[in-house]
Amino acid sequence: VEQVRVPDVVGQTEADARDEIRSRGLVVAVTPQSVPAGDPSAGRVISQDPSGGRDVDRGSTVSIVVGVAAAATTTTTTTTTTSTPP
Repeated sequence: VEQVRVPDVVGQTEADARDEIRSRGLVVAVTPQSVPAGDPSAGRVISQDPSGGRDVDRGSTVSIVVGVAAAATTTTTTTTTTSTPP
């Protein structure tokens, strides 16, 4: 089986990472990980396994962990005020 080098995709967007990994003949497995809303790692690869630069068999799976922004609504409270017109 042909060996291919795993690309280093940490910090890339999920879409770019998927494209780069697939272009090497590898399979992508994505694991979402919650990050705070507004976190710069939201939508980006936080970690990968195996790490970039390793040689693996073509067709191997590369697991990537992608930051997913937590919904801002989970930390805010909404108050509704009703007023009656005079």
